[in-house]
Amino acid sequence: MAPLLRPRSETGRGSWGAARPFSGCSDGVARRFVSQPFFLKKQREKWRGYWAPRVALYLRAVFQNDALLRAEVARRGVKGGLMKTGLLGYGKMGRAVEAQLLARGHEVVWRVGRSGRAGLTAEQLRQADVVVEFSRPEAAYENVLACLEAGVAVVSGTTGWAEQLPLVEAYCRAHGGAMLWASNFSLGVNLFFALNRYLARLMGAWLEYRPSVEETHHVHKLDAPSGTARTLAEELLAAAGRLERWALACGQPLPPEVLPVVSIRRGEVPGTHVVRWDAEADTLEIRHTAHNRSGFALGAVLAAEWLLGRQGVFRMSDVLNLEGP
Repeated sequence: MAPLLRPRSETGRGSWGAARPFSGCSDGVARRFVSQPFFLKKQREKWRGYWAPRVALYLRAVFQNDALLRAEVARRGVKGGLMKTGLLGYGKMGRAVEAQLLARGHEVVWRVGRSGRAGLTAEQLRQADVVVEFSRPEAAYENVLACLEAGVAVVSGTTGWAEQLPLVEAYCRAHGGAMLWASNFSLGVNLFFALNRYLARLMGAWLEYRPSVEETHHVHKLDAPSGTARTLAEELLAAAGRLERWALACGQPLPPEVLPVVSIRRGEVPGTHVVRWDAEADTLEIRHTAHNRSGFALGAVLAAEWLLGRQGVFRMSDVLNLEGP
């Protein structure tokens, strides 16, 4: 699909200047355009409230050269919006995801809270191109499976159901579905995962250093340790190659072949994760601290955008093009 507009350098009339995301520029174009005298008040309001976000997304897809976004825009058209999304789970994370979706010009076609999934039919599920699922551990398996059975791509961020996750992944592969699960959607945390794997490979041969993982979260978090801490521990074990397993440390000393994982629940902490390598002489430590939920929500929306049109089972490392475990 050829761009509607071309950079001035292609027409011999100068240059756009430094590269930048086009969505902000398109907002400025829209404001200047609707300020012209021939635009009536109602027309201005319709442009700002409906058309401007959709045109901005179209231009972003073109100028960022994202082939998948461009294909979806071509299929759906600017008028229909870029992505129809369903929200399974409408707590704090569900609302944060909704805010990011709307800010990026997407449409939320339905929202289902804790007790509403039982009445959601396959036909209603199919109203969405992608479902974003942030619910509870005991509900996640049925939620994700229902989406896959309806043929709808699903992005899941619920943790605490690791034993059932391989079952829905096998179903997804067998039936040509699309799903992406992540213990943490934050872009910073996924870079932290990659750093953790690299550091573990370096430290594996230095036996005087003993690793540990520590996570701190708000008192409302249901699972312990967090899904992010589990991912850090499992990837550390695989990369270091000299420990047998991890275990939740409850104040008792653990054998040297066991990786201790410490869980702390305090106040309203969004999430802090620390990986330490302790020796008698010194300590090496890497840390990620979340300041709010916006980073998690943005990552989930980016994952949903990326998943459009794909088939298979994916992780955030696929979205970000990072080396996997």
